[in-house]
This record gives sequence, C-alpha cells and structure tokens, in this order.
Amino acid sequence: MPFSNEEELRLMLHSKFSAKFNNKAAFSYSSARASLSACLQAAGVNKEDEILISSLTCLAIPTAVVAAGAVPKYYDVDPSTMNAEKESLNDLISEKTKAIVIQHTLGIAAPINAIKSLISNRDIIIIEDCALSIGSTLDQELIGTRADASIFSLELSKTISCGWGGVLLVNNKQLEKKVSKHYESVGNLSLLKSLRMAIQTSLSGVLYSSGVYFVGKYFIALFFKLGFFEGSTPPKEETGETEKDFISKLPKSLLPLANIQITRFEEITSIHAEHSLRIRSKLNKLNYHTLGNYPEQDTSVSPRVPFLVKDKKPFINFFKDRGVEVGTWFDGPLTPLPKESIFNYDEVNYPNSCFIAKHIVNLPCHAKMEHYHLTLIEKSLEDFALEYPDFSDF
Repeated sequence: MPFSNEEELRLMLHSKFSAKFNNKAAFSYSSARASLSACLQAAGVNKEDEILISSLTCLAIPTAVVAAGAVPKYYDVDPSTMNAEKESLNDLISEKTKAIVIQHTLGIAAPINAIKSLISNRDIIIIEDCALSIGSTLDQELIGTRADASIFSLELSKTISCGWGGVLLVNNKQLEKKVSKHYESVGNLSLLKSLRMAIQTSLSGVLYSSGVYFVGKYFIALFFKLGFFEGSTPPKEETGETEKDFISKLPKSLLPLANIQITRFEEITSIHAEHSLRIRSKLNKLNYHTLGNYPEQDTSVSPRVPFLVKDKKPFINFFKDRGVEVGTWFDGPLTPLPKESIFNYDEVNYPNSCFIAKHIVNLPCHAKMEHYHLTLIEKSLEDFALEYPDFSDF
C-alpha cells in the first residue's frame, strides 16, 4: 500500500467507493448501523420523526434509528422476496415520516423506483440498505445508486469485508453537505478497541481462508464462546443502549484492508454471484422454496442463499452432520427479537415476516468456498430431498 497516512488512506477508500457507485459521495464508519445513524442525524431527525424500516432485518437497523433520536416503524415484506411490500409501506407513510430505509435482502434487489414514486413531492429521504447485497444489480445498474443515500457493511460475514466497518454513500447534494459537516465531528475508536478489531480480523482471515474454511469456522465459534472474539453488535444494544463511540470512523488499522477489498470488488462479487447461481440452480431443480426474483440481465450478490423449508431443525442438523453450516437470517423476524418498548416492535403486526422467519434457512456462497465445498452442499441437498420427500409440502 503506497500510503501510510490515515487521512490519505481514508480519502483513497472514499474515492474508490465513489468511483464504483456513479461518483456518489462516500464516508466510512466503524459499522453500517453507525453510517445509518449518522445519516439520520445529519438529516436532522428528532424524537417526533418516524423512520420506516423492514420488519425482517437485523436489530442493528432500529438501533441506528433509536440512536439518532427517532422512532422506528416497520413495514411488512413481500413473502416471495423478503423486500418492502408496497401496500404495507404506503399505509405507514404520514406527516411524521422523515425517512424510509429500503433493504435489499440477501442479494435480492428491491423495486426502488416503484417505492420512490410513493413519496414524490414529499420531504422524505430514501436510504438503501445494501449491507447484504453489495454488488447486486437492478436493471444492470449497481444497487445503492438510486436513492438519497445508501449504506454498506464491511463486517466479517459480508461480501466486501475488512472485518468491521460500514460505508455511507450520499446522492443528494443538500444531504451531502449536511453529512460532510457532521462527519467532521465524528471521532475515532480507542487505540485498544482498534487493535482488538485488527487482531480479530487477521485471525479470522486466516481461519476463513479457502482450504481452512470448513475447519476454521469451528475455531471461530470457539473463540467467540471463550470471549476471545467479540461480536459486531455489543449486547447492550439489545436494550436500545449504545456506546459513546457508536458513531465513529473506520479505524486506521482496517483502512489498508478495506482499500484492498474495494480494489478487488469485481473479482470478489463475481465469485459470490457465480456460487449463488450454482446453489440456487440446484435448489430450484429439487423444488426447494427459493426466495426472490432473479432477472437474467441482473446479478445477485450475497454471502448467503436464502430459501424456505418445512421444518428447520432436521434440516440444520442434517447439514451439520455433514460439516455444512446452515444460517437462519432473519429468524426473529427482527433478529434478535427485541424485548424493549423503545424498539416499537410487535411481531404479530407483520404476518409475512413471521412466516418467513419460521421457515427461512440459508447456505453459504461466499468467495472463500472452493469447488468441493459447493459440491458437498449440492450432494447434501440431494440427500436431504430423498430422506425428507415432504419438505416442500407447507
């Protein structure tokens, strides 16, 4: 890396992200939820303002809204795509609505243009959540380029990753000025916390590398269990509390890796897309309930392929016995399911999200996987379909 100065590294990262996404203004933060909260704060939200978000998502999103001082309100999702259901969204829009966060879920692009038409001539900003879909396209254009702003995650489990962090892109000149001014006041994480992040990222990079991945993941789980590794979401955030450094800049220690990752953007995302297509093709041939629309002219990029099964427990155990990790994002449907009233969440109001949460599983398709990993997944899917022939009867 030719630059060592922190500011030069940060500007380089911002410039690279901007160039990838139609020259939108870019800002890097310590997490994607921090980037969302910063965007909302810069936009001037207050305690009376409502931010519309998906009812099928990670708790990090409403946490960002609460941290910004606003009220989260949730729209139900389309049961076939997991993305915003236009009717549910339209019913929630009111004079209190300050912003709408549109999530592109697990590589499935949301109909952002149709959603934008709902708020024409209204003072409401739209923010695309691309945390689980970076590199995906809609009408052959990268998602994250059509709204007022968009957020991306660089966390360990994501497609483009430096272990931690997030990026905010802004496509609204008035909002860009506000975010730029707000960014000037954003501080850095402590040296100790930055160092811990760098060490955890380095070890994870080794343990998740191809050839080590199927064994390394068990060491990762052990390190988390022993407390040697820390999750990206502090436990206190589950109660609606946030640390003083919740909104911070991406640490200097992670900037070099972030720059390398964005430089390899096309290489990494194309491998994810290829793996995703291969697994989805096998799922479709075996009549699994795959989720999402995948137009031939577009690309779907996600670290995981989502689909539905009749009963998750036997499915998960079946694959675990074969050394294949099955994920359940988002099984809350808000994950983890909040208990505090500050999150303003009652799952009974979102039947589609609840149905998906009850049946959803996902399989890895990231770039660290080799041909034999994919072959193992395909063979396991075939074997499961033979042993459980009624898996699709629900």
